[in-house]
Amino acid sequence: MLTTTNGLSQVATKVSYWIYHGLLWILGLQALRSTWQSVKLIFIQIPEGEVKLATDQLTQADVNFLINDAILTVLSAFISFSLVTIFIRSKNKAAQALRILVSLGMIIINAWLWSYFENQNSSILVQPLIYLLI
Repeated sequence: MLTTTNGLSQVATKVSYWIYHGLLWILGLQALRSTWQSVKLIFIQIPEGEVKLATDQLTQADVNFLINDAILTVLSAFISFSLVTIFIRSKNKAAQALRILVSLGMIIINAWLWSYFENQNSSILVQPLIYLLI
């Protein structure tokens, strides 16, 4: 009986180890994706939008929409990178289950936010943040 319990405990430890590291990699990849989207928005799409604005192909609201998207993607990347850094630096094994749940939750929330942002006017989300900071 004792060896069965030890065997199950070892299997559970190995599974939680691989789940934890897999989730960290997924969070890291999401952070890199957010960073790439931010760079693309800031250095490619916003300047193109400003040129199109000058030639009256876009409105100021369209350019503001791009800027709001850039703010939200930078914020998403920052949160993901912060979580990955905190989880990697943490050596406490007792809190590993909590970190697994938080990582899984962040992956799901990040995926949900990306699909939500694609279908939403992001200025509605950014305006309260700007008013809060000012």
